[in-house]
Amino acid sequence: MSPEIELPIEGSFSFPMDPGLSDAAMISPYLGFRPLGQFSYKEVKDTPVENMGGSGSIQISIKNNNYFLSANIHDLEDNIVVEIVDNNWRVFKNAVSKYNFDKKGFEVFDNTDRIVLSFDFRKDSQNGNITTLFIQGFTLNPDGSVGFYPSSGFYDPLKLGDHTAIREFVDKTPILPLFRYFGDHWENARL
Repeated sequence: MSPEIELPIEGSFSFPMDPGLSDAAMISPYLGFRPLGQFSYKEVKDTPVENMGGSGSIQISIKNNNYFLSANIHDLEDNIVVEIVDNNWRVFKNAVSKYNFDKKGFEVFDNTDRIVLSFDFRKDSQNGNITTLFIQGFTLNPDGSVGFYPSSGFYDPLKLGDHTAIREFVDKTPILPLFRYFGDHWENARL
């Protein structure tokens, strides 16, 4: 990142459902490539869905026609990298090499330059009547396993016990970046 520009280390996201959605529109969050469930807009517009799913470290819900994301993301050395509670986020700069965000997405790299969390809120490119929250990343679980969620697939927690093997596995299937980190006006700019 450019040394003369400092991004804020905390903030808040808003992921509202499109008010123009029909009652039949589908709402679906993804963790990696796997949908965590599909709900019709009619099902969620008046009734909160407290936990649509996620992993032990990432939780997604819908309340008042908004997605809410909560996550505690650690690097492979168990340093906290980012904490998100109901869309309010904080980056722990001592464990981060870079991060970037805009109104509809966020990504953060750990100190080894691996993307540990990336999410993108958008209408599905195949069907404009589906609202999606795509989440990629990896989570360090309390039992020592690692959940890995790249866009090309979904890997249930890896119980390899050897973080060197996990690092090699994660490096072979990188998470694709969303944002720029160079040039003029890189802050909040997508690739």
